[in-house]
Amino acid sequence: SCVTFGNPTLNQSKQLLITQQLSYRYRALSGGVLHVKNLTSKSLDLLESDFSNLFKNTVAINLESCVIKPQATIRVFIITKEGEHD
Repeated sequence: SCVTFGNPTLNQSKQLLITQQLSYRYRALSGGVLHVKNLTSKSLDLLESDFSNLFKNTVAINLESCVIKPQATIRVFIITKEGEHD
């Protein structure tokens, strides 16, 4: 298994800043811990499906909270599976 630390920006909009804090790898599975910051002055509702297209072959997503308060940061956990190689 392998753990990588970093802080690359994955996505930024006027509402959210998404950075990857950690990545894990074990056999055919990879996982990531994302920090999601609300850049607005209003609370935002989040859905797991909002994060499903950040990585290919996503098999699980867990949100620390479904509501993110203004200027707050939450964690999102994502697990992906490597695709079959031809």
